[in-house]
Amino acid sequence: MGHRRLDAIRRSRLTHSAGAAGRHPDDGEAQLRPYPEGCGCRCCRMRVNQTPAAGWYPDPAGEPDEQRWWDGQAWTAETAPREGPQPPTSDWAQSPMAFLGHCWFRVVLLATVIATAGAIGYNRTGNRLGALAAAISSSVGACAAFGLFVDSRLRLRQVTRPAALVLVGAVGGGIAMVAATFLEEATPSGGLWTPLVGPIEVTCILALPVALAVSWPARFANPRPGIAIVLATAAVFAIVEGVGYDFMPVLGHEGRADFDGTLLLRMVGGCLHMVWTGMAAAVIWRTWHLRGGPCVSWGVLGAVLLAWGLHGAYDTFLSLQGAVSGLAGIVIVISYFAFKLAARQHVPPDVVPSVPPGWRPGGLRPEPPSKHRQDDPHHDTAPVPGRA
Repeated sequence: MGHRRLDAIRRSRLTHSAGAAGRHPDDGEAQLRPYPEGCGCRCCRMRVNQTPAAGWYPDPAGEPDEQRWWDGQAWTAETAPREGPQPPTSDWAQSPMAFLGHCWFRVVLLATVIATAGAIGYNRTGNRLGALAAAISSSVGACAAFGLFVDSRLRLRQVTRPAALVLVGAVGGGIAMVAATFLEEATPSGGLWTPLVGPIEVTCILALPVALAVSWPARFANPRPGIAIVLATAAVFAIVEGVGYDFMPVLGHEGRADFDGTLLLRMVGGCLHMVWTGMAAAVIWRTWHLRGGPCVSWGVLGAVLLAWGLHGAYDTFLSLQGAVSGLAGIVIVISYFAFKLAARQHVPPDVVPSVPPGWRPGGLRPEPPSKHRQDDPHHDTAPVPGRA
């Protein structure tokens, strides 16, 4: 009964969004809205204020003469031939220095300057305020920058409210930190037990967002809001953990526990929690959305196991001595590309032309509907283009 209610809510939302756009979903290919101006940086110029309405859009993963159905929340498996003249498929201009104009890079730069200045100040004077500034700026800056980077690709601000997202992230991150600390304290430390830290932390971060999606699907089951909640939860977890790693040794040290270059390295390590859990969330929420509700599939299991494995491998390599610890850098690269492959499936149609080619949806294979949707004659299907 709950699943049918969810489908009814989806149908009403699609009808409302199509009506708000001034057209019927069957009227052919949807028209993309122009990007409004923001603060002037590239990622704000590309931002829009509303989620694109359900409709047929140029297929981001197929041939130029095809169009694909966007159901208002995700790309589906339905495709159809395109009719009429074909508009330009991309306005993305490749430039090796384009990242300099993005908000996320400015945040990275500012956080690096503050962290470096605070660390140098503490190392020279012993003032713990410098150490605290370095610890907070490195952790908060890394997570904020990664969140802005993902928003520049997925436009998460189209579908979330910042205040609510911060609240849910704070609650979820706090619960995850308490649960992970308790479980890790109950687990032997070091040696062969090190890889278990990854599965524990990934599971604790995903716990509350998944519980919300299962309990209140009408509010929390849509893909991009789900990804945003997981990223916010992981960010809070990473910030608390990062500040603890960096600042707590200073409080317990009578002399000077000097900061070194590892402070900036941990800026990358902190946002990796967002990378691992965000990758799993992108697969979980897309699968559940297309199948009509929570389910366990090979894709979902594979994404969770991959997040566990990458986190465990990263911690294991960092705990080793010598050149082997450098393998953690390879894990970072693999983690990013795994996140990218999963997250790019959620790039909305109005953003596809302006993102790099590697971030455009690809490999959009059909998802078999769950049994309750197969039995429901009223579940959503894409209309035939041009047919009223």
